[in-house]
Amino acid sequence: MHWYVNHPLATCLLVANLLLQSGILRYPITERLAKRANKFVKKGLTGYDACCGALAQDVKGLWLTFDRQAHERIVDMIVSHLVSGGRLRGWNYH
Repeated sequence: MHWYVNHPLATCLLVANLLLQSGILRYPITERLAKRANKFVKKGLTGYDACCGALAQDVKGLWLTFDRQAHERIVDMIVSHLVSGGRLRGWNYH
């Protein structure tokens, strides 16, 4: 195993690189998404972060965030991953 695989900055850069090359689509904030985001706002997230959580649910994905406080507020909802918290289970890093 290479030293850089376990380095926190290397992990962040690797994830960012994978995201940039993944063909990320932009999604509009619809009335439906805004309504779904309300439950995240009630848990203490900002409107922007709440939309990220709601979108992750909509696409059955994960919101990758560096915001520990936001992640901890919704950790029970299993829609976010704290990027600086380590590797995603089942993620292929090769």
